[in-house]
This record gives sequence, structure tokens and C-alpha cells, in this order.
Amino acid sequence: MSFRTNWYINSHEAQRAGLSHKFTCEIAYPEFLRRVLVQEIAAGFNDRRSGRGETTRIRGTPRLLAVLVPDGLPQFWEIARKVAPDRIVLRDETKQDIPFEETALTQQARAHLRTINGLFQRHLIDLRLPDSGYADLHLHRKSEESFFDLSRFVLHRTFNNACLIRPNARPEGSRFYGAW
Repeated sequence: MSFRTNWYINSHEAQRAGLSHKFTCEIAYPEFLRRVLVQEIAAGFNDRRSGRGETTRIRGTPRLLAVLVPDGLPQFWEIARKVAPDRIVLRDETKQDIPFEETALTQQARAHLRTINGLFQRHLIDLRLPDSGYADLHLHRKSEESFFDLSRFVLHRTFNNACLIRPNARPEGSRFYGAW
């Protein structure tokens, strides 16, 4: 924290925040100290003769944290990828996954998936969600083990009707899944 008047006059940060020396140093800071919202870690000084000085170092107290975040710190979830960037799934008529061998068709489908998912990786695609929305989403989670990923934009491709294992079959019923 700077007690120098010139910092408040010349600082773009102070001007953008609308801070003045009088308010910050003579009103707000002493009041924060009186209410034990901050503590001084290292006292600053300004030697006008030598032009040397140090900035006063302050730290917020647990009491300040309780004022700023009355419900406690928000919970954060680990963001991880659950699927490979070129995952292909084949399902039968009963929607059960079935194994299949690599063919020219599956290689082409994987190449397309890598292209699409690579595009998603290179560009910021985000879900705009206000802070209040995170709490709502947390309440709707099925269990603590359920996976939650707001940056989920890796697609996988699912083929239906076992078209990948029939000779000379055209891919039908294919869908892209996985991204929010």
C-alpha cells in the first residue's frame, strides 16, 4: 500500500479505481486497522532526501475474508478430459457398445474428429455462467464422484445399427456427443 500522494495522482490503477490519497490513507486504511480487517506486515517509509522508500505491506485477516465471502470460499472442481480426442463408439440396435476393427471408414471418422476437436482446442469456447449459477450446478450434481467439466468441448462420434462391421455398409445414424 502506498502512502505517497503522487502515486494516487499519477497511477492509472488508482485513477481507474477512483482512489484518492485522502480516502485511502486517512479514512479507509485506519478504519480497516481499527476493525482488524487488515494487519500491517511491514511498515513502509519514504526518505525524501535520498528518494528511497518502501511500500507498506498489508495482509487481509480471516475477519476480512468473512466479510468478503460470508458463505465461505467457493468450491472448485478439477477440470480434466474424460475422452480421447478421436474416440469412436459403435452401438447395436439395443444401444450397447460393441467392438469393431479399424477400417478406412473409422480412420476417416477419427481424422475428422481430430480436426474438429483440434479446432475447439485452439479457440476459446466457454459457457457464460454467473457465480450464482455455480452453486445451482453444484446442488444438481448426482454425487460427489460425478464428473463436472464446464470446458467439456471434446466430441466423440457414435455410430448406430452396427454399420461399421457390415461389409460395404454406409455409416448411418452417426451422431456427435460429449460437448456441453
